[in-house]
Amino acid sequence: VNEALSDTSPGIREHGVILAERFPGCLERAITKIDDPSIRVAFQATLTTGDFHGEKVITALAHALTKYGQDTWFQTAILSSEDGSSPELLNLLVDQGSFFDKADPWKVGFLESFSYVIGSRHHTEQINFLLSALSLPSIEREVKWQEAAVNGLTKGLQNSTTSTAQVKEVLTRMEADSTLKVNEKIRQLSGLYSGSPQF
Repeated sequence: VNEALSDTSPGIREHGVILAERFPGCLERAITKIDDPSIRVAFQATLTTGDFHGEKVITALAHALTKYGQDTWFQTAILSSEDGSSPELLNLLVDQGSFFDKADPWKVGFLESFSYVIGSRHHTEQINFLLSALSLPSIEREVKWQEAAVNGLTKGLQNSTTSTAQVKEVLTRMEADSTLKVNEKIRQLSGLYSGSPQF
């Protein structure tokens, strides 16, 4: 597999990256292929990296997002993995600073999709983390970030098979009130989930 990852043929490197999914010892080599000159190899490396877990994986996926994030295929590849749609990834993006320095359309779209996954997954701890992150200075200073996250989160919660009737009722009321500001939506969602492990 390591020989395939170093081959001169992009096609062989791509298959090498696919095979690397079976061998954790090849993870570091597979991660380096995110920077491969062949976009197909880089895309497969992003998918393969997402099959693993840990700090190295999260850092690599954040790098892939920074480099290829304007491509929706790469966004989907990142979000399809557990670590690529985790609070830890969002935390890293906040810490790095460059992601939230400007509300580019593709970044706003990624945050909305990220929040949708969090809502669909419906883990209280992750929902609370996301809602808390929306009050961070780097996110709060631009309302587009908050609006995108709340839109994605509420859509995800509406489609989640584990959302309770109470959650659905609150979401319906929020959706019906066109005058409701994003800060109030965040407050209502936070009140709904904080300290409520039954949700």
